[in-house]
Amino acid sequence: MRATFQVTRRYPVIVNSNSAPSTIRALFRHAIILVPILFLCGCGGDGSNTGAGPGVSGPGSSGSGDAGSAGSGSGNTGSGSTGSGGSGSSGSGSGSGGSGSGGSSGSGSGTPNAYSVGGTVVGLNGSGLLLTNNDGDVLSVGAGTTFTFPTTVNSGDSYQVAILEQPTNPAQTCSLTAATGVVTNANITAPAVTCVNLYPRFAYVVNSGDNTVSIYSIAPTTGRLRSRGYVMTGASPTAVTLDPSGRFAYVANTVDGTISAFSVDPNAGALSVIPGAPFAAGSGPSPVTVTPSGLFAYVANSGASTLSAYKIDQTTGSLSPVGGSPYPTGASPTSIAIDPLGRFAYVTNAAANAISAYSINSTTGAMTAVPGSPFATGVSPLAITVDPSAKFAYTAGGLHDVSAYTIDPTSGALTPVKGSPFVAGTNPQSVTTDPSGHFVYVSNINSNTVSAFAIDPTSGALTAVSGSPFQTGAAPSSARVDPSGQYLYAVDSSDNTITEFTVNPTTGALGPSGLVASRQNAFALAMSYGTSPVVDTPKYLYAVNKNAATISDFTIDPVSGVLSPIVETITADAAGPSSIAATPSGKFAFVPYTGPNMLYSYSIDPKTGLRTLLGGGGVPTGPNPSAVAVEPSGRFVYVVNIATGSVSAYVINPTTGAPTAISGSPFSAGIQAYALAIDPAGKFAYVVNEGASNVSAYSINPLTGVLTPIAGSPFATGAAPNSIAIDPSGRFAYTANTTAQTISMFEINSLDGSLSQISGSPLAVGAAVYSIATNPNGLFAYVTRVDSNTLAAYSLDSTTGELTVSAAAPPRATDSTPMSVAIDPSGSFAYTANSVGEDVSAFTLNSTTGAMTPVGGSPFNAGVATQAIAIIATIQ
Repeated sequence: MRATFQVTRRYPVIVNSNSAPSTIRALFRHAIILVPILFLCGCGGDGSNTGAGPGVSGPGSSGSGDAGSAGSGSGNTGSGSTGSGGSGSSGSGSGSGGSGSGGSSGSGSGTPNAYSVGGTVVGLNGSGLLLTNNDGDVLSVGAGTTFTFPTTVNSGDSYQVAILEQPTNPAQTCSLTAATGVVTNANITAPAVTCVNLYPRFAYVVNSGDNTVSIYSIAPTTGRLRSRGYVMTGASPTAVTLDPSGRFAYVANTVDGTISAFSVDPNAGALSVIPGAPFAAGSGPSPVTVTPSGLFAYVANSGASTLSAYKIDQTTGSLSPVGGSPYPTGASPTSIAIDPLGRFAYVTNAAANAISAYSINSTTGAMTAVPGSPFATGVSPLAITVDPSAKFAYTAGGLHDVSAYTIDPTSGALTPVKGSPFVAGTNPQSVTTDPSGHFVYVSNINSNTVSAFAIDPTSGALTAVSGSPFQTGAAPSSARVDPSGQYLYAVDSSDNTITEFTVNPTTGALGPSGLVASRQNAFALAMSYGTSPVVDTPKYLYAVNKNAATISDFTIDPVSGVLSPIVETITADAAGPSSIAATPSGKFAFVPYTGPNMLYSYSIDPKTGLRTLLGGGGVPTGPNPSAVAVEPSGRFVYVVNIATGSVSAYVINPTTGAPTAISGSPFSAGIQAYALAIDPAGKFAYVVNEGASNVSAYSINPLTGVLTPIAGSPFATGAAPNSIAIDPSGRFAYTANTTAQTISMFEINSLDGSLSQISGSPLAVGAAVYSIATNPNGLFAYVTRVDSNTLAAYSLDSTTGELTVSAAAPPRATDSTPMSVAIDPSGSFAYTANSVGEDVSAFTLNSTTGAMTPVGGSPFNAGVATQAIAIIATIQ
């Protein structure tokens, strides 16, 4: 008898003698045999023994996965048991057990264990969220609280979860935690996705005609723009951008070759000049942009054919040149775009018919030409954008062209997309994509339209959206989609308006939603966003009591509208306070007094609402000052003087609040000039002349505050106008004509400020209307009627400006003789100053119907001859 072992490598293996045939076992009683072998094969009997002896079973040893050797023997048929094969442990390959006629094949496996990668999702409301793992496994995440990638990952390998596309409809921004790690013998569940809704907050529009940048808040539910003032820039601003954090704004001033720089108030959206600004650029700077990291800014200088690069101070926002700047471009660079990953920059060169492409050093901001640059374009490319996926670039220019390119993700080189260029309107001026990367929008300056295209996600080719092109105002120089993807705004440079659209998230089609007046030659815009919408919260109300020579101060409950008196140390500063107005920031308030014919200034404590008189006895006005208004930038204040039919004008010191008379003041108005209003953009001032039954109109110099009469002024009204109001869009004006018992309705020419009566004007009221105000939502106007002691509501057509009686909002009783009405900046409450009643009536306002409901506890006691109201609110 013998047992045969075939050996290929020398590894000592102990053979278990208890599993061998009896003849072999006899030999093993006296010794343990060490057998050199890689894997012990399963050994069967030699076939001649037909007894009941069991086959040999061997344990598998660890190995590198080589094949096991074959067992020998030609087992006869009988009752002998089958030998069991050895099993190999994990190795880097697979090894098989040897086979024998009496035993089964041994097995070995080198495959490691694999595990799933997933995590949790919180706050997801939108659709289209795409995640990736290890840059390859793509997962669409929908409703639910967890996610799991379809492809498993071996133990010992790494995972890296990332967000490929953010959700839309509603627009959201999602962030990841615990996104990377190593799989270790368990499923991965640590990655956590947290999503929050995105809201558009502010829009910044550069106005090349008057060297300003206008500030607008964006209504979260309608997208309507609401003017929040403006600041001065350098000469002929033509481009504006924000850094990704929204802390800094930069404006390219084409004529004086500078970059204006501003810090941005995160709550109010207000702009403050950054120390050291403006910063020098090259000749004719026009486009300006900031890298996604927020570390660097780039400006294309069309006159010098160069690109200026700057490092951004992360604390102050100031700019310092990057080493090697400026960099050469092609002839007449007109636009610059940076890919969303911040790796490459692309510049259109209008006179060279080419795109200059650069790679960006993420540490220094230095630029290096991309191999193959410049890349040929069509005729006169004027604008360029890169889609959010960083796969495609699009240019606009020529007569009708929109050119499309694929971007090499490694080199940044551009390759024309098949079918490019695509046809837009006449003389396309700007190009942009929506945040989802699904659509492209092009403003066509000579056809007064916006063309809309759907993007093929694979090829980048464009297909016209149904209904495209969409009508705008005259000469749209720029069109941009807000960061939430809900709204598009076209800047109409020739008629001083901004056309507002809603964006269909599925089709990309545009729906007209409104029109707002801009300043002179608005040219381009940029927008900020946040995780909360802009909200106006009323805080303080001040009521002027003329015969009591006092001002009643109140806090406003922002939920109920209830007024609570502020304990004020000031009782009477002078005789005959007639009106009150506050700066947009709420920092200062101004009151004209008819007794001394003076304008007094007050500082307002933002925490308590307490007033502090500034500057002693104030500054002189004309005789019998009746009304005061602060211009929207907060830099000028104007007072109407009844006795001389004039307007006194002052510059406001931004630090102390002290007013200083403007050169040329006072400016002539009409007989018994009584009240005034300034349009929301701060371009025009209007004074109602009670004795002349007309309106004097003026343009306002944004640098000096000087008033210049508008051609055609004054404009006729009904008899004895006592109040004037302008709607929030700045396109319509209304006067309350007391003796005529009518409301005159006007359209404001956005170019020159002239007034023309609209259809249906004057509107017969049948009562002695005295004061009028419009709701900040632009849907309603409210009028006090002194003969019936009521407040009446009218619906406002935002397209035509016509007022009609609101059947859903019947008049509400006030106290006796409501001399004025004020709507708080949130549009939630209306307050009337009741002269004979010596108090203030308060109402909540229904934003849909305009209906008024008395506030609990109303009216609230004030003083003798309560005449005018000012409200201060905060912006959040």
